[in-house]
Amino acid sequence: MSEQISRPSLKDRIGAGRKAVSVSQESLVQTAPLFPDNRLPLVVRPGMPGVSLASWAESNREWITDHLAEYGGLLFRGFDLPAVADFDRAVQAISGDLLEYKERSSPRHAVAGKIYTSTDYPPTSRSSCTTRTRTRRSGRCASSSTA
Repeated sequence: MSEQISRPSLKDRIGAGRKAVSVSQESLVQTAPLFPDNRLPLVVRPGMPGVSLASWAESNREWITDHLAEYGGLLFRGFDLPAVADFDRAVQAISGDLLEYKERSSPRHAVAGKIYTSTDYPPTSRSSCTTRTRTRRSGRCASSSTA
């Protein structure tokens, strides 16, 4: 006697591999202080590959505001921001509209739109921060392949 083996239909196979996944907003990022003996700044990293900083920030503005007030500073690390436009979108999601650089007290140049370089000084020069404000500041480290 031969035994008949039942095989699932193509229709059954297509639906079998896909399942809805529920991910909490909190699990999309991980936090820890930068230094063990200092709360400032709180480092925020993606909790899994592919987390968009701009999208996460748009959905978590209250979290950002609360943690910024509690810790005094947030340092976003490890998010994929390959282009200036990605950085611009993330900064706007975190801080709102960017300001025009009007009072040109430091040598800088525009990267794109309202994104500017940090103060442009030769590597041999020393500079110090002499002004402090309670505004949100954003920066991005980008390495040059020629450096």
